[in-house]
Amino acid sequence: MRVADADLHLLRVFAAVARCGGFAAAQAELNVSVSTISRQISDLERRLGVKVCRRGRAGFELTEEGKQVLAANKRVVGALDEFGAIVEGLRRLPGGELKLGMTGNIIYHPDARVAVAIGRFRARLPGVHPVIHINMPLELERGLADGDIEIGIGPFPERVHRALESRPLFVERQFLYCAAAHPLFGRVDASITEQDIFAAPFASRGYITAAADPLKPRFNIAGTAYTDEGIAQLILSGAFVGFLPEPYAAPWIERALIRAVCADRFSYRVPYAVAFRKGALTRAGQMFLEDLIVAHAGPS
Repeated sequence: MRVADADLHLLRVFAAVARCGGFAAAQAELNVSVSTISRQISDLERRLGVKVCRRGRAGFELTEEGKQVLAANKRVVGALDEFGAIVEGLRRLPGGELKLGMTGNIIYHPDARVAVAIGRFRARLPGVHPVIHINMPLELERGLADGDIEIGIGPFPERVHRALESRPLFVERQFLYCAAAHPLFGRVDASITEQDIFAAPFASRGYITAAADPLKPRFNIAGTAYTDEGIAQLILSGAFVGFLPEPYAAPWIERALIRAVCADRFSYRVPYAVAFRKGALTRAGQMFLEDLIVAHAGPS
């Protein structure tokens, strides 16, 4: 038989009668007359096709079938109560901390809408405390895999750690730069050869492997840094050429302290994504992920 709402009501009446030990004793709890209780139990028996109790001068007694129905009813009611508690819990707004990780240069990028997403998320879940960690890309991926952060935003490759999932957000362009004191600064691009570029001392990102950047072995690596700030310091010294994100380099370009070298030949794109551990997002994390994707789908 398929259990309907009316059946659940009759089963609750039966459970009350069994708990109280008879029809008369159940009157106060159910707030109905004995005749109404008797009719409801009869309706239940017809619906089930079995006798659930004996009533009469000898008193009230459950049948064997009635005992089995009562036991099954307790499981059903327990499951319904558990379901109700879960739904009620979902209605409550989550609190606690949401641990976010991101690379430091994101704030400079005009296409990055992380702050917009945080504002939207805060309006929806004011009880959640965002905790932001600024990490290098490798630390970001390791923190996600180890569970130290819940959501990471950065230049993740298309194939992230096997324990992670990712969603694309925006694309960043990187150009090769040199400073005003560098020998290449005053030369027009048409006069600069690949040999000139690859012979110049190069500021390398320590976390980028040759597999990720096939050109890396061709550069004359003479300095290493693990952040854009470090690369910028080496470039601004006038002794190195190196790659920087276009938005990050803009203030120094405006002041004529650095310039892009052979931009048509030496530039590349970096995909930025949001990454998270598979199946491990909290409700707050899921809601922030939604806000982040919505923010980056809208106008910048």
